[in-house]
Formats: sequence, structure tokens, C-alpha cells
Amino acid sequence: MLDKNKVEKFIAAAMVYEGDLYSQPRRMDKGYSDCSSIPYKALRDTGMLDESQTKRTISTKFMRDGDPRMYQIPMAKLERGDLLWWQKPGIDYYYGHTGIYLGNGKVLEAIKPRAKVTSIKRLPWQRAYRIKSLESSGKVTPPAKPKVEPKVGPYVPIIVRGKTVKAAILIDNVSYITVKGANVSVRDFFETLGMTVTWKDRKIYVD
Repeated sequence: MLDKNKVEKFIAAAMVYEGDLYSQPRRMDKGYSDCSSIPYKALRDTGMLDESQTKRTISTKFMRDGDPRMYQIPMAKLERGDLLWWQKPGIDYYYGHTGIYLGNGKVLEAIKPRAKVTSIKRLPWQRAYRIKSLESSGKVTPPAKPKVEPKVGPYVPIIVRGKTVKAAILIDNVSYITVKGANVSVRDFFETLGMTVTWKDRKIYVD
């Protein structure tokens, strides 16, 4: 259950960034934001940024592959303070876009040229996420994810330091490899080894 006081503090902090110029390279500079930096900065500014499991900034690519600070909820359970997520269909290398749901069909999102409040109908949002630190204190059991058959896509080549070594399978537009009989996110697997993962021309490059 969301703590309404925490939600209101979070949204008030996020609204400070309304009007920021859109920029990914300068997203952490004063006067600039991109879509995922706004919830990150709002949580940071209110002291509700949980860094116990990861110190990474919030990013749509990590939301897609799994961010321990949040969990997916059914769209029907969307509440003020939750995050919305969208990815352009058929574009595997584009990690998506996010916005903060304000209630009453309104969303705070950073889009060119400036961050602003928009209608939830502006995009066909595909997922909703709840931020764990905005929930009431005490042990909270996240609801089960909606039972939807995963969309399994084609195999994608993995090129490690110039050599094709393995192919990843796309499941709901997330790339996986099989490690000891289990599907593991390509990004998580290689980044734990200190390597960098990038997408280009429908291939995965690891350096």
C-alpha cells in the first residue's frame, strides 16, 4: 500500500523539475532532465532513494531489465506516484520512456523541448511500476505480475570483443542467455563482469 504522505513529497519534489530542458547527456545538470532522471532526482531530494541494492541512477533500460527499487503492477492498479513505461514496438535497441503518474489522467514526463504535465492518453503506455520506498512501512509483498504469455522474439547475435560467441533470445523485448539452465539478462550477466553492453544494428556488442 502506498503511503500518501510519501507520495505527495515525491510528487512535489518531482514537480520542481517541470520546465527543465530535455537532455540525456546533461540530465543531472541544473535546469536539464530526461524522463528517468526526474523520478531519480525526486527520490534523492526527499531522502527516499533506496540504494541498498543498487546505486545506479534510474534508467528506462534498467526498468526494462529489472530495477530492484520498483516492481511491475497491473495497469488497472495504477495510482498517483506510480511510474508508467513505454517502448516503441519493434525497436529492440530503444530502451523506452517513463513518466510519473499524477492521477486524474495526468503524467509528468520529460519530452522535447521541456518537461511538462501531459495526458495519459498521449502514449499507449505498456507497463506500470510501483516504487517500493513510497509504500507504507513494514513488510510489503508485491502483487503477482499479470499472467501474460511472454512475447518470444528472434535470436540476436552477441559479439564479445569482436567475436560472435553466443546468441540471445528476446523475451518481451529483453535479451536473455541461458546460464546453468536458467534465463539470465544479457546486460546483468556481462555488467557483473565489468563489461559494457550496447545494442547496434540488431546486434549486442560486449566490450
